[in-house]
Amino acid sequence: MAGVVVGQAGWRTLFGMLAAVGAALLAASLGMPESRGDRRHLDLAGATSYVGGLILALTGVIAATDHGWTDTRVVLPVASGLALLAWFARPQRHTDHPLLDLSLLANRHIGGWLLAGLTLAVGTLGALTHVPVYLQATDRFSPRPRARSSWRSHCPC
Repeated sequence: MAGVVVGQAGWRTLFGMLAAVGAALLAASLGMPESRGDRRHLDLAGATSYVGGLILALTGVIAATDHGWTDTRVVLPVASGLALLAWFARPQRHTDHPLLDLSLLANRHIGGWLLAGLTLAVGTLGALTHVPVYLQATDRFSPRPRARSSWRSHCPC
């Protein structure tokens, strides 16, 4: 989608759209009531399995650039990480003090906010990866001058 927006309306429009969505999310979140949970209990097994699962899965994804997706140095960490994340999610439904209360995802409003935040993050990532490549291809910039011009466009000076 970032490619279509950049191709039709220009790269500044894409960043403007993402800024508008971010501002709308910020403004709407100011009206949400604050909630505080019981902070006395720490789900150590949940925290360990969650962090370990993310580390293993991301280690495998990062290794895929050098070794390919079918290499055991990629498949084993990704599979192990996903297994740890699945192991994390299962007991979270049955413990008195979960690290992540999965019943919150059933709430329409909370699920909507999470989806909006995810959409904003994915859109920003798409813009940050697509726009420099687009500008290198269309303006014939090499990576170094492109990085310098990108830095100048982000500098508040």
